Amino acid sequence: MLDPDPGIASTAVTHFKKVIAAAAALGLNTVNGFVGRDWTKSIDENWPTFLSTWRPIVKYAEDHGVRIGIENCPMSFTRDEWPGGKNLFTTPVIWRRAFNDIDSPNFGLNYDPSHFILQDMDPISLWQSSSPGFFTSMPKMWPLIAPPSIRWGALTFP
Repeated sequence: MLDPDPGIASTAVTHFKKVIAAAAALGLNTVNGFVGRDWTKSIDENWPTFLSTWRPIVKYAEDHGVRIGIENCPMSFTRDEWPGGKNLFTTPVIWRRAFNDIDSPNFGLNYDPSHFILQDMDPISLWQSSSPGFFTSMPKMWPLIAPPSIRWGALTFP
């Protein structure tokens, strides 16, 4: 939903609200998605746009009885996105800040340990901490065999 191009950002928000409405119409109570990020700006520079974009989305989800699980993948694919990537929701510090600023039982995370391992975070302790709340999970076993930091180093461009 966050993007340096306002047209892309607006289209993404409109689409995600349709996904939320469709989930409610189908009797589903959870959707997953990405926060997005203007990768040309710092986390703090993204924060006002994050709040002005996501507070209404979360309210919309609450009104429809749908929870939002945010994906924690950094979404870094090209050199111009390194190291921040295209997703603001990459670390526990950022999640706690976001969940403090948007306090809603309908706003949580999708648990995908492969992304924690990619960032050299312990996926087990994050799961056990129960904070923030994980609504869904996508366990992928291949990174557990050989974490990327062992193959390439923690800060090497993927």
